[in-house]
Formats: sequence, C-alpha cells, structure tokens
Amino acid sequence: MIKAYLKRPVCVERIDELGTGLLDKYEIYSLSGGMWHPHDEVGHSMLCSGYLEWGDWIVTGADGSHWIIPNDTTVCEYR
Repeated sequence: MIKAYLKRPVCVERIDELGTGLLDKYEIYSLSGGMWHPHDEVGHSMLCSGYLEWGDWIVTGADGSHWIIPNDTTVCEYR
C-alpha cells in the first residue's frame, strides 16, 4: 500500500514586541478589550479565536486558516 502525503507551505510569524504590526494583522487585543501591550501577559486574537502570550507563533495555512502555537511547543518541536 502506498501512502502519499501532501505538504503545503505555511507562513509562521512570531508575536513579539518588535512585531507590533502583527497585532493589527491578527486582530490581537488585551483581555480587557483594548490594545495589547508588552506588559500584558495574555492577549486574545479575534482572527485566530484563541489566547496567546508574547513570543507565541501564529501559523497561516495554505487555505488561509490561522492557529496559535505556544513558544514552548515551537522550541521543543522544531529545534
């Protein structure tokens, strides 16, 4: 039996203090509803439907879907 796997390219971007342009791109806000600042521990992404922290990664799939990967997972899996 032959199995075929199709890997499509994805875009991976890290949310950090330098990437503040990404806050608007992914609609990231603080839990209180205002702009998310580096001193806030947790933010919420309306586009990704999830919570994230500074240093987490947002992946955009080939179909345009988005999901959040915690930085700890990224470091363990892809180092």
